[in-house]
Amino acid sequence: MTPTVTIGVAMAQPSQIDIDDMCEDYISHSLFRPGANIPPDVLEFVRYIHAHLLDENLTVDGALNACRLRSSSFAGRFRRYVGLGKKEYILHHRIELAKRLLATGRWTVGEISCRVGFASISAFSKQFRLVCGRSPSTWYLGVKSKSLDKD
Repeated sequence: MTPTVTIGVAMAQPSQIDIDDMCEDYISHSLFRPGANIPPDVLEFVRYIHAHLLDENLTVDGALNACRLRSSSFAGRFRRYVGLGKKEYILHHRIELAKRLLATGRWTVGEISCRVGFASISAFSKQFRLVCGRSPSTWYLGVKSKSLDKD
């Protein structure tokens, strides 16, 4: 079964909104596609994650407890419907949001790392490098050079 999570999200122009608006816009548009047949417990967990995505204290265990779910019985069902593990899901959305913010060139890596829920720049940079294969700054320079090549 293919994942039912919408990754490509249309967002408003960065010059017209601030970092908080971009974060809220991403979160509100990155849930399941309408009409997806998602079990209520998976949907509740995903909604909780998105409501707390920017909180550096967000943990899988905290989300499971808040949703009154048991990890052992929930893990396989979550992966089946979402296509990622619970921790991977949180990290994926934090990094995707960070990439969108980085691409604007309006904020520093430090500002972005704090805003997307990382406790430190080093924790953010380490996770970004693991997911994207390069540092946030190097990733931004690649995006910037591609946009300059188009001009």
